[in-house]
Amino acid sequence: MIPIVLGFNVKMVKPVELPKSYEDLLHPRWKSNMFFDDEAYEWSAVLQKHWGRDKAVQYMRALAKQDLRMLRGRTQQSQLLARHAPHPHAAALFYDWALPEEGQSMITTFGRVVARKGVKQRFPELVQKESFLVDTDFIGPIMDQTGKEFRRSF
Repeated sequence: MIPIVLGFNVKMVKPVELPKSYEDLLHPRWKSNMFFDDEAYEWSAVLQKHWGRDKAVQYMRALAKQDLRMLRGRTQQSQLLARHAPHPHAAALFYDWALPEEGQSMITTFGRVVARKGVKQRFPELVQKESFLVDTDFIGPIMDQTGKEFRRSF
């Protein structure tokens, strides 16, 4: 599972100011204050599957008018958000613990949802909503067209 999330710098944005939806990113407050992966083709494909092609393309064109800073790769974006971490290797140790079943089981006790199969969820109602999976059977046939539309928009 590869979640697509919005990240933010806690020193620049207060939690109460965070956007609640993709549409909120079109607000003038965010103009020139966002960066975006310049090859986020799969994001575009997911948007098309979820919203329909016309609405997704319309949204991408509106988002492009927000003067996004286009960057290659999500690693670079993560590094820009997490500069000067006091204990950078702690994250690696956390992942080593969190990804196996033991860690995933512990994480559910905090009320978090985990993607690992076979782990009992603390709040199963949080996962009753149908997952929105995009697989190769969906993305494969439309990836070329999606990439072209993405490049035209951004």
